[in-house]
Amino acid sequence: MAGKIVADTLEHSTAGSIATNYVVGGSAKAWSNINGIGTTVLNDSLNYSSLTDVGGGKTTMTFSNAMASGNYSLTTACGLNGDTIFGGDLAAAYIVTTASHRIQSRDQGGALTDPDIACSQVIGDLA
Repeated sequence: MAGKIVADTLEHSTAGSIATNYVVGGSAKAWSNINGIGTTVLNDSLNYSSLTDVGGGKTTMTFSNAMASGNYSLTTACGLNGDTIFGGDLAAAYIVTTASHRIQSRDQGGALTDPDIACSQVIGDLA
């Protein structure tokens, strides 16, 4: 049986309350943790159906449920050579569409390279 809950405010018994529009608008609509060593795979994710290793530090991430527009907020990070702090390694997103986005990772010298680990987080409206 499908159902629907309509509420303007969520309230916790001890932690206070929050407007539901804040929760809907400010929650991650997708996130990923990618292992780029060898064959690139999703370690874990939300709202990603697949990834495509385009080669040379480039990975296209496809959403399970599309975004409403290509103007969502996307944050990426990567780690190389066991660097789990993501300190000096560079990850950038480009080719952003409602159905997917691409992550590009570079080493500290600026060369495209497959990361040991890459992560992304998307905030925006689902279609």
